[in-house]
Amino acid sequence: MSNMVMIDNQLGVSMQGAGETDNERKLIFKDSFVYGEGTDIASDCPDGTTGTTGANCYCPDKYGLMSFGSNRKGKTLHITSASARPIYKIKSYSAWNTKVEITDVNFINFKSAETACKGKQSVFALNPHGSDYIPIHFFEKAKFTNVHFDALIYLYDPPNKWANVTDCGSWPCTAPHNVVMNFNDAVFEVPDATTALPSFWTTETTKYDFQAVADFPAAASSYPNCTKNGTWNAWICADAAQTAVNQVDVLQFESLDGDTEDRSVQPVIITGSETGYSNTLNSVMDHEWDGFYTGQHRLSRFPAQIQAGQSYTVTYTGTPPNNMRYWLMGDTGSLGIVVKVPYPNAGSFSIKVAG
Repeated sequence: MSNMVMIDNQLGVSMQGAGETDNERKLIFKDSFVYGEGTDIASDCPDGTTGTTGANCYCPDKYGLMSFGSNRKGKTLHITSASARPIYKIKSYSAWNTKVEITDVNFINFKSAETACKGKQSVFALNPHGSDYIPIHFFEKAKFTNVHFDALIYLYDPPNKWANVTDCGSWPCTAPHNVVMNFNDAVFEVPDATTALPSFWTTETTKYDFQAVADFPAAASSYPNCTKNGTWNAWICADAAQTAVNQVDVLQFESLDGDTEDRSVQPVIITGSETGYSNTLNSVMDHEWDGFYTGQHRLSRFPAQIQAGQSYTVTYTGTPPNNMRYWLMGDTGSLGIVVKVPYPNAGSFSIKVAG
């Protein structure tokens, strides 16, 4: 998608692909403009009141861009089933191999993390139904004009309502805790003090490289040069010397056994002894319905934010699957990782690359 102009969105632009494939599926958004609120745009309170007290106010949260993704199944253009609404609701497993590229997009007038009507506001937010896997979003040459740094990103924690037998089991699915976004050659134009950058970035129009990672503290706190931004509910990995770039990747892995939807192996715990990294993963959501009941099927697939260039131990609850595949997704030139899986019995195992 290209050459688009988006103005004062509620949910933001979002691209969703459909169909499972091992081949890379790219979702590309480029050469476009995304505007937040402005004085030349109709007010959310047409009677001139402010805040949320006006009788005629409509005060939703507003986002410029909602996370892209790809899922095994799509939807018809004209939805007839109430359970499939709204259109952005995800009703099937996320696809295995998806890459998101957002290039030469200008984000303008997100001057605060609040709207004039006191709702949340940010350039980027997550799909509220993104329970399974949210691909790394690669932003190349993004330009932020009159964008307050606190209004750049908002990443929600996995909602507690997912913790039920029909969705994710006894605790929420963990995809929102394993989001990674890469920004390369980002430019910030900050003509007034209300849109100031962090103290380690002081020069206007300089190009910056940085990453944003979801707030799972046992993982994110182990990365060098990463600090939490409470307004984002996420961590920024950056420093003045531009050395803390592209260090965090996403490791995605799954069981290829015939019982991958029937036998649970979660929680899966990944630890890194050298850095103190720890990540506890749940499998994906049950999306299957049989009349009024869920199918009680959950794919044993797990995405995890993880620092490249380190060694990790992946521990499964119960017996590890016999057949697994692992895929490390990151920027070109990733350092890779070493994965150790403790098995309860001695035996020989074969390892294939791209097999």
